Amino acid sequence: MTDILDDFIEMEHELTAVKEAFAPIVVDLRPKTPFSTTSGGPKKGPHSIEEPEVWHPEKYVDSPGLKYDLCVYSRDPECSCSKCADACPTDAIGFKDNHIWILRDKCIGCGCCAGVCPNGAIFSSRVIPDKFAEEFQAAAATGNQAFVTCYKALDDLPPAGLLVVPCIGAIPAETWFSVLAAYRNIGVYLPDCICDDCEVITGEEVYEDAIDKAENWTHRVVGFEMDEEQMNLSMKRSVERKKFIQRMLQGSFAIGSYTSPRVMAVKKAYEQFQINRAKVANLNQMLNNIVRAGQVDQFMTPQRKTFLAAVKAHPEMQKHIRIPVCRSNENCVVCEKCIYNCPMGARKKVNGEMRTIACYCTGCGACVDMCEHDGCVIMPASGAMIDRELKEKV
Repeated sequence: MTDILDDFIEMEHELTAVKEAFAPIVVDLRPKTPFSTTSGGPKKGPHSIEEPEVWHPEKYVDSPGLKYDLCVYSRDPECSCSKCADACPTDAIGFKDNHIWILRDKCIGCGCCAGVCPNGAIFSSRVIPDKFAEEFQAAAATGNQAFVTCYKALDDLPPAGLLVVPCIGAIPAETWFSVLAAYRNIGVYLPDCICDDCEVITGEEVYEDAIDKAENWTHRVVGFEMDEEQMNLSMKRSVERKKFIQRMLQGSFAIGSYTSPRVMAVKKAYEQFQINRAKVANLNQMLNNIVRAGQVDQFMTPQRKTFLAAVKAHPEMQKHIRIPVCRSNENCVVCEKCIYNCPMGARKKVNGEMRTIACYCTGCGACVDMCEHDGCVIMPASGAMIDRELKEKV
């Protein structure tokens, strides 16, 4: 049956290629569409042809936003955290009046500051970690390969399977982990020497550090490609078959009756595809339950949510994972100041002792900086320990 499906798919490819080849000519030759008097836009009839999309690289760049209550500096001006300022290539981040500031006239919208901020106090509207991970995984699931690149590497619309960001440094390490844990066929596409001439002088160091962490946690490797023609972004044949089946089921059953063995086989394959989608939805619901199980003052970043989902889904990788979390030492006097100064709400008092909920702790160091007794230290937590916490909360 697969041979028959493949023949139909090849025919579709040929028809699509012909349609795309003549599309510009059709658009140029078609009569001007009259404007609607109600909406002010062109009238769209049943046979209207969409205008071809135009490459707008500037849409991938945007100055990041701020959440002051999650910033370590906003809670303690004497803190040692300067990750965002260190990652900024244009010195556009400053600290004043107990607040972090972004100098908009200097900011170039690369997003590197958002990529390194552990608490999500700085966030990019162009790289939303959980949404980006979902898109990257979808591209890897359907394509032979999936790549991410910066907008400066392209001079035309990106093909399917190639995601575009302002800078690779805008992608957090936890997001890289969530994608790499699920798929091996992912990579970064950057033409040779493009980073050498880029104004984002910190970008290469930032993304190399994030990817290095993800590779250590997964014991897998993110591919790097400098030649655009070497990227294999074509859709997997198995996925093409599923999509063809979907179209056939939704469009017409004229090729046979419902009792036909071939049609029944097609229906069975489609049902299995729907089951797999339901499993993904259940995993997302699990993460929502984790957040609701915490206290109202607890906060979990989008990248941490996707990270925890990957930790739970891939127990074989837990032994490799080490993330920084706060721990109490013998100097702790249980003053509880760390509870009120933790931006994530990860500290709590249990049976007269201070404890840390590793799921929420980002290792930002706010507790360490404000503790007058040196009772807090940052230590690595294993993936297995994090998984135990998840099982207790769900």
